[in-house]
Amino acid sequence: MNDDSEPARQASAASAVAIGDLVISWDDDEAVEYGGPADTPGRSTLSVQLLAKTRPTRKCDPEHVAPATVAIPERDARVNVAKRPREEMPNYAAGPWKLSLPGVAWPSWHRTKRDATATGLRRLAIMDWHGRQAAASASADVLTPYTVTGDSTRAYRVCWLNRETLEPGTAAFTDGQGVVVCADCSAHCTSCTDPACDHPRYTYAA
Repeated sequence: MNDDSEPARQASAASAVAIGDLVISWDDDEAVEYGGPADTPGRSTLSVQLLAKTRPTRKCDPEHVAPATVAIPERDARVNVAKRPREEMPNYAAGPWKLSLPGVAWPSWHRTKRDATATGLRRLAIMDWHGRQAAASASADVLTPYTVTGDSTRAYRVCWLNRETLEPGTAAFTDGQGVVVCADCSAHCTSCTDPACDHPRYTYAA
């Protein structure tokens, strides 16, 4: 049975890794190659080529992987591991150690406490990475008013989209990530519905 992380599911669209990337995954102790979503949504499969000197390929939902460079913490109070009596264990359980994580609907079962703890720490690292990516994406897509000043650096005096220099005193917008957009471009970016346009889909701050 696959665990279902609602926070990670909401964030996945903004922070999905690319097919072929080296990743840490929900179900693997070692880094694997990401093979994209499984043929059946919510399922997870691992492919191993015995004669090839390549890493196994994991196919699963994108919210269940993160770049292999993501740091896994040594400890985290959110990891809840408890040994349960045999009568509580489901038929598929690998062992009596039950792992529960916040935001994850279903617990998982492990052979040892060490296995359960390591799995919990890795899964939290994946969830936290997706959360950070989604937060950064959301903040970068929101425009707030900005007035150009004469002493600002050049990056804050040039519209990022049309590359036109903005005169001091010009009313513009910034996304808070080092990007300034003139009023004309911001009006287009916040209202355009043409899927062929490759500009950012900005919204104005409330």
